[in-house]
Amino acid sequence: MGAGLGYGAAKWPRIGITVISFTIGSIFGSMVKSAVGPEIQANSVGFLVDWAIMVASGLLVACICIFLFDYAVILGSGICGAYLFIRVSI
Repeated sequence: MGAGLGYGAAKWPRIGITVISFTIGSIFGSMVKSAVGPEIQANSVGFLVDWAIMVASGLLVACICIFLFDYAVILGSGICGAYLFIRVSI
């Protein structure tokens, strides 16, 4: 799967940047969700709100990174690396 995404990112750069930035936005949305999670989980639509936060933040970051095309890979690899470093070291 990773090889397929890498090939697609090399062949169609805009799609690759969009996938990378959507992943970064989803991670950011996951962090926001965990910060406000207890308040959202109290009501019955908490599951939908969790997914809505993650998808909305993913789309927002993807749209921003389309304009910051040159810096999207640098930002994406830096944020993913920092996230994995913190998650693995804890």
